[in-house]
Amino acid sequence: MTSLYLQSTSINEGTPVKILSGQVMVQGKCNNVYTPDALGLDLSEVQTNTFENLKYNISGVHLTNALNTLTYNDVLTMYKEKYSGSNYNLLTITYGNGLVLPNLSQETTGIKVILDTFSLPISAIDSKDGKLPILNLTFVETK
Repeated sequence: MTSLYLQSTSINEGTPVKILSGQVMVQGKCNNVYTPDALGLDLSEVQTNTFENLKYNISGVHLTNALNTLTYNDVLTMYKEKYSGSNYNLLTITYGNGLVLPNLSQETTGIKVILDTFSLPISAIDSKDGKLPILNLTFVETK
């Protein structure tokens, strides 16, 4: 079973909050340099120059307002906060038989992230989705 926790000094008085979600997608992007053949008759040589920080897309986040779970107010707090280099959020993703997903430095003490984007579609009709907002979050790893 996968579990997601987020810890930040700016939300829930520093106590980790559980993210109630069904899926996390980790995305990485290499910044490659392509050197095409001058005549275009052969494969191009591709070299990795740099890489971008990993992104963590968390979809289907249920906002239940239960104790120690992520709330919309928590998201707004992170959204408005300016990153100073030390006020990161710590994302912990545990999966399988208690394995912790490592960060880019391959440490398993949690992943330092800041909120990149979020979306909150709310159905206007009286339905399950209208009564229980479902949020999508994207965090980006930081130093």
